[in-house]
Amino acid sequence: MPGAATTDLSEILRRARALLEEPTEEHFTDEHLTDWVNEGMMRLFRATKVSRSRATFPGGFTAGENEYDLPADCLFVVDVTAAGKSLHASTRDAIADTHGEPLESPGTPTDYWVWGRRLFLYPVPDTGGELCIWYYQRPDRAEDEADTLQLPDEWTDALVNYVVWRAFLADHDAGMASIYRAEFEAGIRELEEDSNPPHMDGPRIVRFVDTL
Repeated sequence: MPGAATTDLSEILRRARALLEEPTEEHFTDEHLTDWVNEGMMRLFRATKVSRSRATFPGGFTAGENEYDLPADCLFVVDVTAAGKSLHASTRDAIADTHGEPLESPGTPTDYWVWGRRLFLYPVPDTGGELCIWYYQRPDRAEDEADTLQLPDEWTDALVNYVVWRAFLADHDAGMASIYRAEFEAGIRELEEDSNPPHMDGPRIVRFVDTL
């Protein structure tokens, strides 16, 4: 299981700059490196699936309304229940192929799909009830150097390799970029194995919601 998160943004920037042999801002700005830190954290959260949450929609679902905003910290959806019953994960196209257009038939929701940062129910509810979502959370964005990363300390090697890979890629240094990309991908495979043991049944993941 992941350990404590005690590393701040300044430490990741320092380690990345040491590998780039640029201890202070010259070619790479702190703003660039910080953007890559946040990209890397998103990649790690997607791969490891360790931050799971549950939310109940305020007011639940209501008659005649089939669109609902997802939680702000939702990275990707695992499961949805309406009135205590698990809904089938689908897509708008698949539902339209089965039931035809327009998708306005009233009834008890049996299916859902995600588009952008919205959750859609089908059929359109003809009554109200509790609406719950299980999802994996996105990491908090790091902005200030004193910000503690929402990331276990043992993941920081992979994160530094991601930042350095992106820096060399932006500098058009394909050789060095390939080295650090390989290091990052090896690290992320190891973290995936540690976070998702093969004997465990994985969650039913529907789709990623968005990116940073």
